[in-house]
Amino acid sequence: MAKSPKLDQALAELNAIRADPQSDRAAQVLRQLLKGKAAIGVANSAKLIGDEGLRALIPDLTAAFPRFVEDGAAQDPGCFAKFRIAEALYKMEIPSEDIFLTGIRYVQVEPGWDRGTDTACSLRNVCALGLVKSSYGDVMVELADLLADAEPTVRSGAIRAIAYSGQVEALPLLRYKVHVGDAELEVVGDGFAAILALDPDRSLPLVAKYLADPTFDNLALCEMAALAIGEAKVAGGFAVLAAFWERLRTRQLQFAELNRSVLLSIAMLRSPEAIKLLKGILREQPVSAALAALEALRIYQGDSNLWEQVEMLVEGRSDQQLLQALQGR
Repeated sequence: MAKSPKLDQALAELNAIRADPQSDRAAQVLRQLLKGKAAIGVANSAKLIGDEGLRALIPDLTAAFPRFVEDGAAQDPGCFAKFRIAEALYKMEIPSEDIFLTGIRYVQVEPGWDRGTDTACSLRNVCALGLVKSSYGDVMVELADLLADAEPTVRSGAIRAIAYSGQVEALPLLRYKVHVGDAELEVVGDGFAAILALDPDRSLPLVAKYLADPTFDNLALCEMAALAIGEAKVAGGFAVLAAFWERLRTRQLQFAELNRSVLLSIAMLRSPEAIKLLKGILREQPVSAALAALEALRIYQGDSNLWEQVEMLVEGRSDQQLLQALQGR
């Protein structure tokens, strides 16, 4: 639907006030747009308010939200206005429990492939974070419901919100989610990262179990578990990943991609023992393993001293494949 000339003018004024969003004129323009029916005007205004922290406009922001909830697909296609309002309140750390509770339970299915498209996923996710930041008493009940959401991005969002809460008491809930799995493996990967963030000591053994015996059926989960350990930089992570690498070493051709992921995970630990292992592989192991180690070590290219050592190791082997890989060919 084409925008009206009046809305075009209002949006042009919105662009004009970006140079001085704290001015009285800016507040006047933003209030005018927030009172309007155009979702695009409300969404753009809410984003500016959140980005600039214009707290004087919070009452206008919260008053606009309910208008786009009822018959939301017609009033706010794409859910952009509702999302931007909730996002702005979250950014400004406003404990708007009523809005966040409405948003975390809100589903907006619009015409699309097969069963349609739920455009409210981002709204549910930001409202989850908003309730956490608001210290809402029953936030874990709401987040537990989101763990069973129909949309995988929302299930992942719930996991991240639980980790964001920092509440170790929620660890059993996340461990259960990891145990039962998910139709989308990325959600399980987020679960690995979350439990390691909440309680690394108790969570490392559980994540490490997914590295026990790789098969072609569970390669993706093995990879996610390894990367989660590397990213978390937990104590004991090196021993787990190094032992896993040793088990894989004799099956490099069979699990070539997994080998690369495990060596990258080791590099992500950024510890002296991790660097020593990777340099040893680069110096002594077969070319296939050395190539994987070289790729993993690329995350250290900003460290001129270490990268010089890497270059010397590659040049010392006089292998054409390694030399070409070092030069990015």
